[in-house]
Amino acid sequence: ISKLKHLSVSTETKIKGKDVFIKEMLSEMQRLNNINAMVVQQNTKDNEKKHQLENLKKQIDDLSHSHADSLGKKRELEQTLLSLQAQIEEKDALMQQQHSKIKELNSFT
Repeated sequence: ISKLKHLSVSTETKIKGKDVFIKEMLSEMQRLNNINAMVVQQNTKDNEKKHQLENLKKQIDDLSHSHADSLGKKRELEQTLLSLQAQIEEKDALMQQQHSKIKELNSFT
C-alpha cells in the first residue's frame, strides 16, 4: 500500500508538473502571438510608408519630366523670340534703306 501511495503521489506530482508545463507553454504561445501581431502591424505600417514613398518618387519623376518639358518649351520659345527679333532687325534695316532712298529721291526734287 505504501508503494501504491508513493506511486500515486509520484503520478500526481507528474500530472501537476505537466499542467504547469502546459500552462507555461500556453503563456509562451500567447506571448509569441502578441509579438507576431505587433510584427504584422509594423509590417503593415512599413508597407504603407513604402507605398507613400513610391508615390512621392513617382510625383517627383512626373514633376521632373514636366519641368524638362517646360524647359524644352522655354528654349523653343526663346529660339522663336530670337528668330523674330532677327527678322524685325532685318526689316528695320530694310526700312532704314528705303527711308534713306526716299530722302535721297526727295532731295532731287
